[in-house]
Amino acid sequence: MSFLSGPRSSSGGLNNDKIEMAITELDTVTDFFNRMVSSVMSQQMHKHTIFGR
Repeated sequence: MSFLSGPRSSSGGLNNDKIEMAITELDTVTDFFNRMVSSVMSQQMHKHTIFGR
């Protein structure tokens, strides 16, 4: 558990490029999810406003 005991040696270390790619992918998926939720919520609010629910 290197995250608890400190950094590992360079031979067993983490690949920073892969970590950066994973962070970028996570940010992209999170942004997509947030946009989808926002879109659905605005559509539902519009429906409730029009039909008075």
